Amino acid sequence: MLGFLMASPMDIHLEPVQVARIIRDYGRRNVHDVLPEVVADLSCQLGEGPLWQTVEKRLYWLDYIRGRTYRYDPASGGHELVFQGARTAGFTFQADGGLLIFMDGPSVAILQDGKLSYVFEGPPDESGMHFNDALADPKGRVFSGTVPDDRSRVVDNVCRLYRLDTDGSATPVADGIGISKRHGLHTGRQADVLHRLICANDLHV
Repeated sequence: MLGFLMASPMDIHLEPVQVARIIRDYGRRNVHDVLPEVVADLSCQLGEGPLWQTVEKRLYWLDYIRGRTYRYDPASGGHELVFQGARTAGFTFQADGGLLIFMDGPSVAILQDGKLSYVFEGPPDESGMHFNDALADPKGRVFSGTVPDDRSRVVDNVCRLYRLDTDGSATPVADGIGISKRHGLHTGRQADVLHRLICANDLHV
């Protein structure tokens, strides 16, 4: 079984040197014996969000600052740029093979055959915000939180957590958040980085 790790800078203002690396290990029983292998060495400004596509058997990840989405094919050992556009902070896979991408605006679009089709653009009071991370639940809904472009605004708790339903509608399910980050379905929790909180949310909404 393969495991994937990513190395990224702690400071996003660092020069775009080799700061994003997708690393593969070999699933050995003793983690101390694992020897990582660099499989994609790119000049990302902030690499994050690795997600495995089970049908394609490829690994996708983001260069968050530059709005780039990459994928890596373990079978061939190759990697490629899939999309470049607005700042991209999260994505999920569509049943038809497309990507549901969460971006600046905040906005959400489907990337299919190299073309973007927008399914959600934030309300006027969300101007100057962008999405941060995204996670699909077993019902096909996707949860993603907003973050202000001007990071000085996070102290005002202006961020929200949205649920995007399968009909394309978006509903705020929580607000008053500092920085929405790292949603997890196994625990039904979401992190608020600014306030150092992990919040539990009812998924039956």
